[in-house]
Amino acid sequence: MYIIRIFDPAKWELSFRCSAYSDYPKICQSLSKWGGDLAINHAYFNLSTPYTRKIKADNRTLQYLNIDGQDCAYGGTEERIALPGGDITSGFTLGIQDGRVIEKNISSKRSRNALGISYDGTIFNVQTSHFVTLNGFCNYINSRLKVKLLLLNDGGGSTGCYCSRSKMHFAPEGSRPVPSVLIANYKGEPIQRTLKIGCKGNDVTVLQMMLAKVECDGIFGNGTKRAVIDVQRELGLAPDGIAGSLTLKALGLRKE
Repeated sequence: MYIIRIFDPAKWELSFRCSAYSDYPKICQSLSKWGGDLAINHAYFNLSTPYTRKIKADNRTLQYLNIDGQDCAYGGTEERIALPGGDITSGFTLGIQDGRVIEKNISSKRSRNALGISYDGTIFNVQTSHFVTLNGFCNYINSRLKVKLLLLNDGGGSTGCYCSRSKMHFAPEGSRPVPSVLIANYKGEPIQRTLKIGCKGNDVTVLQMMLAKVECDGIFGNGTKRAVIDVQRELGLAPDGIAGSLTLKALGLRKE
């Protein structure tokens, strides 16, 4: 399963949070501790250049990050993605550029995690629940989205997403404390209708984003129903698989 999360800038506020790897594990936190509606693992990787002194790490550092106008980590690709709020990041390798797959690795198979930007400037994140090669991962994404730039973040234990509203955790290869995350906070309109099997639309997509571990395709199918049941059980609600008033209120998606 590929989980593609497309962040409409009118509905989602995006930012990065990080801590130096040299503080591991004291400051590194599990995804459930970072806050935000969605906390998605960001990259960290081996790096042995003079830049490591910037965050006092020994051959292990975050990728490049600029938060609130301050460079707080170095490394990764030359290419950069800027979030609408101004935060900037790189990746550990370049996956797609101007609609062309650059990453050719067809040997290493892991679950994957990447951040991208489409031609219209929309930011998206992609994660997998199964083992794929870097090249296969990029080809899949390129066949489904109009990709301006895709930067690969990490694999294995760094492919996780946690939603604080639903308490759902997506971590196909297990999770570990991480030094950097992409934070996504929902700021869109409340969902007014009851969502159940057969419903389609942008409001279904928002619900699926809050479920953390399902495809975000805007179609309420059996997978979404099962995830809603899991959330209802976690939140102490009747597990009927229907996102009605009580479930939507618990997820912060309905106010009244």
